[in-house]
Amino acid sequence: MIDLHEHGLTEQQVTTAAYWVDDVGNLSRGHETIGMSLVAAGGGWAPLGRSLLIPPLSWIAGPVYALIARFRHRLPGATDACRLPE
Repeated sequence: MIDLHEHGLTEQQVTTAAYWVDDVGNLSRGHETIGMSLVAAGGGWAPLGRSLLIPPLSWIAGPVYALIARFRHRLPGATDACRLPE
């Protein structure tokens, strides 16, 4: 388990967005985390992940990620645990 404070993160931050911590401790947030995860998955996912990290797709991916994160509790399969704190 990752120590949030070790990486300068709060519980509030990690309940509102996904974070990626790389091998040297660099943080990525939101759509960048999704991109880094896909790159790490390798195979056919890696090119898709890299495309989320560079303009112009990254310019679109950021707001799309924020919209999905905001309404994730309304997506199919969501539970009350997906609801963001008020």
